[in-house]
Amino acid sequence: MIGRRKLASDILSRTGFRQVSIDVEGIKGRGLKRGMMTILRLPYGFYQSLSLIRGFSPHLVLGVGGYSSGPVCLAAKILGIPTAIHEQNSFPGLTNRLLSRAVDRVFVSFEESAAYLHGGAIQVTGNPIREELLEGEKERDRDAGPFTVLVTGGSQGAGAVNRVFVAALEILKGKGKEIAVIHQTGESDYARVSEEYRRHGLQGEVTPFIQDMSGTYRRADIVVCRAGASTVSELAAMGKPSILIPYPYAANSHQETNARILARAGGRKWRSKGILAARPWRTCSRNTWKTGKP
Repeated sequence: MIGRRKLASDILSRTGFRQVSIDVEGIKGRGLKRGMMTILRLPYGFYQSLSLIRGFSPHLVLGVGGYSSGPVCLAAKILGIPTAIHEQNSFPGLTNRLLSRAVDRVFVSFEESAAYLHGGAIQVTGNPIREELLEGEKERDRDAGPFTVLVTGGSQGAGAVNRVFVAALEILKGKGKEIAVIHQTGESDYARVSEEYRRHGLQGEVTPFIQDMSGTYRRADIVVCRAGASTVSELAAMGKPSILIPYPYAANSHQETNARILARAGGRKWRSKGILAARPWRTCSRNTWKTGKP
């Protein structure tokens, strides 16, 4: 179950997963009037969650921190269904901080985030990554073309990163430095960035969205990117050199904390947790989630 976010819905549609949405949105940063309207709609989202869970009858409900996790996990708890949350970032969001008091199990990617959660069964798992990304651990053939830089501001892009990198690419061109570039701009900035490349005579693969991240990572010698939880986990698991530019307006500056933890750990030294989390979780009975024992 998800909120009404188009990007998440599009990705799930392409992978063939069945999806349903509930009428809920975040409260933080909405302003007083819209925040109050959002709060008043929460009971309806909770009612939707109860109805959907009764119809679906899941063995487990897992929340991953989005605002839709709140009513869904609470509805599952009331219906007696085992519940768990997973916190990807170094500083937990509000939804997970609240849910940690109610759910049966709490999984975290960073040991540091456990201090802000209050569940009785907190387990450090790392952040799950796709199995195919681990193929990127194979050493890249250094004779297979020029030095390659992958630039990405995340699935929706980052205008500031795009502007700074294009300016840096102009400087490199002026100094006669030739590099290959793969630049994911995000849908909203694609036209502008493409025009900047054309106007300044810059070379690169400019795309609004990359479907095959595994293959793209393997082609890159270095990655210039934000420091979201999934990104730093993928970089660590693959041992990929990177220049991290944390999103400055992320809640509680969690992207900067993510980046600093990765840097302190030496990047690749942190990789074992990412690989551990990439393995399929073993099948458990309902009782496992309540007791922690198989």
